[in-house]
Amino acid sequence: MTGLVVAGLAGGMAVTNPGPEAYGDYAYRTLTQYVSDQLCDNLPPALGSMLGTSCEDLVQTTQVVTPQMILDRTQRYNLVLFSLYRTTLGLPVAGVLPTYQADTIGVFDRFFTVRVEQIDG
Repeated sequence: MTGLVVAGLAGGMAVTNPGPEAYGDYAYRTLTQYVSDQLCDNLPPALGSMLGTSCEDLVQTTQVVTPQMILDRTQRYNLVLFSLYRTTLGLPVAGVLPTYQADTIGVFDRFFTVRVEQIDG
């Protein structure tokens, strides 16, 4: 009986292992929310008033990063029961801004970011 339950759980995990497109959308939404929450809330008031619009609106409309750009910088390790996505993001101006690497697990049609680390800068 236990073997049947384990096999059923493993089958369910394999079937609900989310794909790359879903990850691209998740990572884009997560990054956009992070930038809005962290960067916009910490802008100097003078810079905020120079923008002429709210920082959050600017982040939403400029789309400096797109889901496809994130996927282009992501390695997917499909481990059948779940997927591990390793994304490396940074600006192409080396040495000016740091580069970050994020590890995210996709399982049961959901994503869980388990590590974000600055890798240079």
